[in-house]
Amino acid sequence: MYPFRTITHPTADIQHPAILLHTSQGKRYIFGKVPEGLQRCLNEQKLRVSKLYGIFLTGKLNWESIGGLPGLILTVSDQGKKDLNLFHGSNILEYVVSTWRYYVFRFGMALNPRVIAQHHPHRDEIMDVQAFVINSSKSDNNEPLSDEVSEKLRAIVQRMFPLDVNNNTPVEMESDGVSQKSDPTLSDPYIHVKLPDIEAKEASTCYAIDLHPVRGKFNPKKAIELGIPKGPLFAKLANGSEITLDDGTVIKPDQVVSEQRIFKRILILDVPSIDYTESLLSTQWGENVGIVYHFLGKDIDPFDGEYMKFIKEFGPACTHYISHPLYSPNSLTFNGSSKVILKLKTLQLDKYNLPESSGALVQLPHEIPANIKILVQGQVVNIEAAAADSDNKYTFDDSAVSLKTEKDWSNTYDTEVTPLDLKTNNTKEQVLDLKNVSSNSIDPNQPLKGQVETITFGTGSALPSKYRNVISNLVRVPYKKGEITQFRSILLDAGENTLGSMKRTLRQENLESYMRELQLVYLSHLHADHHLGIISILKEWLKFNTSDDDKLYLVTPWQYSHFVYEWLKMETDISGIERIVHISCEDFLVGKTRPQIAQIPFESFMTDRNENKKEDVKFKRDSQSVNQFFQDVGIEKFETCRAYHCDWAYCCSISLKLDSDSMNVDNDNSNTFKVSYSGDTRPNTYMFAEVIGQNSDLLIHEATLENDLLEEAKKKRHCTINEAIEVSNVMKSRKLILTHFSQRYPQLPQISNNTVVEADYCFAFDSMIVKFSDIGDQTEVFDQLDIAFASEKNEKDEDS
Repeated sequence: MYPFRTITHPTADIQHPAILLHTSQGKRYIFGKVPEGLQRCLNEQKLRVSKLYGIFLTGKLNWESIGGLPGLILTVSDQGKKDLNLFHGSNILEYVVSTWRYYVFRFGMALNPRVIAQHHPHRDEIMDVQAFVINSSKSDNNEPLSDEVSEKLRAIVQRMFPLDVNNNTPVEMESDGVSQKSDPTLSDPYIHVKLPDIEAKEASTCYAIDLHPVRGKFNPKKAIELGIPKGPLFAKLANGSEITLDDGTVIKPDQVVSEQRIFKRILILDVPSIDYTESLLSTQWGENVGIVYHFLGKDIDPFDGEYMKFIKEFGPACTHYISHPLYSPNSLTFNGSSKVILKLKTLQLDKYNLPESSGALVQLPHEIPANIKILVQGQVVNIEAAAADSDNKYTFDDSAVSLKTEKDWSNTYDTEVTPLDLKTNNTKEQVLDLKNVSSNSIDPNQPLKGQVETITFGTGSALPSKYRNVISNLVRVPYKKGEITQFRSILLDAGENTLGSMKRTLRQENLESYMRELQLVYLSHLHADHHLGIISILKEWLKFNTSDDDKLYLVTPWQYSHFVYEWLKMETDISGIERIVHISCEDFLVGKTRPQIAQIPFESFMTDRNENKKEDVKFKRDSQSVNQFFQDVGIEKFETCRAYHCDWAYCCSISLKLDSDSMNVDNDNSNTFKVSYSGDTRPNTYMFAEVIGQNSDLLIHEATLENDLLEEAKKKRHCTINEAIEVSNVMKSRKLILTHFSQRYPQLPQISNNTVVEADYCFAFDSMIVKFSDIGDQTEVFDQLDIAFASEKNEKDEDS
């Protein structure tokens, strides 16, 4: 029996579907997309990735489809997997992996991007998988990359996952876990290769899965009746070989082995838009199909016209699963974190929104065939083999399906909150009110500084977990410009699936207004947990900001601009990327700048590592872009300093004007709001706290580890909670938000027995929305937080 489990279906925070095949041999395979948030879905469902053998990517390879893949690969490697196979129908896959070279690098695992050529199936001991490539009627840009380009790209991938040239096995990490090669941005010239200009491929990959037949059972009684002696001849017949007895009698396997059982074919059809249906309908999908998964674009109606006719051609014995952004329910994907938010809102009513959830945008037709089902997270189809002349056996297990929507909040409150008997004056009706607590207007009767709003979309470190997504902070600062006062916002780091968290927390109908406010995205360093959500944010911003005057400033380590350029040119559904203005963190550095490294032209790149030489280029500050940036965003001062974490890591301090018409006076910060952000770092009490960040209004600082793990914090170049508090005290910040907690504290970090904090402060939780004037309020409910999270603490102990 082979179970096919639905890991994701399209929702507000997970854009695309994925299916997991878990075999009795222990191997696991993913079919479909790897969108941002998939890894967190696996954690939520307690599906381990340490035995993941291969990922069969479907459709087109854009960021929406595979934005979660780099993070998943890093996690698979960190869990001890020695190799991982990536499959697709196009060798553009090698280009895709190469774009990650600035931040994906792992000893100990071989990554194998593999192209399944049409009519040449991938075959292993479990199954044959054949790729079918369907094309858009509006594009003929489907030619594979040349052999020369493909060879060089493979060389880059191999250096990202180094192999021992003597035995072709993965190179192991040094025993201390810390090596310059684990952060190779300076030492390896291949990282600084300029990738060739490649247009996105419009072809979409689909798959046919043929599970290998199950061998019939050997009948020893019948074998003895035929005069076959026990021993090696039994084994030969059982393995399918005929034998000859001493008297010359030939015995064939089918005389003593029952008929083999076979599986019907399974199809994974990825049809991005109606432009692909002509190619889909003209493809021969084979005989004896039992299950079809349809991953459909928004403009395809599966219940009408040609597509329904196509479905019916498979016959009534074939079961169809439809994944569709309009027919799929917008149910809660991450139930664990949703329950946490419900408890937090019970304690602090005005600081959390309940995550948006609802049924499908479009209702199903009243009458659809019984063999057509909507794909939803948690569905399991168990496929069993059967004799060739009978139907396959299917069992459907929906016990793990959770379709919680807004109507379920009342029941969840009764089961999760009421038994806690929390000391709060907030009623159930108030807690379950679905209004957006984030400010959509500015009160003219209140000080502008007090109305600054911080939203923490992710507060974890390293990898997404059940209860905490990876780091992301949105700071919304009022700005009076002429007669108009409105928010403009800055995003400080954006880990994987930040956009999904925004949609859930702020509601999709409000997304446009928040995107129009966004004027700056800042990246502290190149580690994946801080930036895998940025591409999605940039794409979403471009949807809503279409004027030639609209600009989004991207302040990052200089290498990241290469990655952004390489990816955005791969996207076929966006325009206006010239309005995303990149400025290096070095431009704002207090102190001596370092040289950049020139990109090696792809034509000059040699696959032999020793033949490539890196070339340093003196850094020149871009004063023109900086001045325009200050003017457009309303910035008084922007400074960075080096963080004590990894190469090209920064802390920053940003002073934003509150009124464009007032002049700032020395030592008077009433007309500015100064926010300082640590990124990842060991405590920096001089350059960060005393020099660039002194007297900050708000400090957002990493507090990765609890205070008794100081040595681990030193080794991993992070801060303990007390060290972060010390930075705040030296900085003399007015307010402090502690965040970026280790995922070993999935619900509640150490909130007591810490150093005295001289500022008003709070511990960040995912989806927290807090005004500057209210940051200290959390201390009033500290005693209730331990009660609120008792069940999650017990669950963590059970899982560990």
